[in-house]
Amino acid sequence: MNTSSESYTKRANKLFASGKYEEAQAAYEHAGVKLGMHLVKASIWLCEKRQAETNNETEQAQMIPPLPVSADIDKSALEAQLTQTQALVEKYYTELQNLRFEKMDSEKK
Repeated sequence: MNTSSESYTKRANKLFASGKYEEAQAAYEHAGVKLGMHLVKASIWLCEKRQAETNNETEQAQMIPPLPVSADIDKSALEAQLTQTQALVEKYYTELQNLRFEKMDSEKK
């Protein structure tokens, strides 16, 4: 992958990882213009999804009653596992995207 295309995606990935979803979406859209929208379409969708989740988080918390606390359920452990799983999904998705870009770049040579 050449330096300019790598910088487009790396910048967008860093913004996404830091929780700056609106800025990441703009960076992915810019990368899409340069590299092809088909390559970043899913990343843009993920940014939109995260923005919506962030914006609606407070609303949803008020609308959904909390889970009953029971001795059988360790709520904090479940939340930690869910957070870890989501982070891994995003990590593997980012790695997959980077591999796709590298493959495309090597095919151009």
